[in-house]
Amino acid sequence: MYYRTLLSLCIGLIVCYVTCYFYQTMVIHPEIKGSGWLELMVQVIYNSDMPYNCLPSIHVLTSYLMFRSAYVFQPVARHVIRCLAVLIIVSTLFVKQHVVVDVFAGWLAAEITYWVAGFSLPVMAQYRMTFRKRRQEHL
Repeated sequence: MYYRTLLSLCIGLIVCYVTCYFYQTMVIHPEIKGSGWLELMVQVIYNSDMPYNCLPSIHVLTSYLMFRSAYVFQPVARHVIRCLAVLIIVSTLFVKQHVVVDVFAGWLAAEITYWVAGFSLPVMAQYRMTFRKRRQEHL
């Protein structure tokens, strides 16, 4: 599960970065009114995370991959991981970092890369075993 999740994340990040390179998107941050601690936290987020390269959402990609892979943990840890993943995904909408299309695209990228990794890992393992066997025969 570790390798599948790691490979999914690596492929997903490449997909996101290539998409963002060719298809620039932007979510305009609303003006923050108020001076409470919640408004201050949102302002810190806006200052540190620029509103560019929103589609597909890397927040959703990584959170959903953790959600998807959490079934290997004990029930309590699994539920904590999944609740945090859902909160991260929902918070990107509430804080106006992403729009629904970004979330859907991030989820789709995660699902596709998870499937690709699940298909690729056995093929790569078979190739590696064949390579080792050939190498041992030549020694």
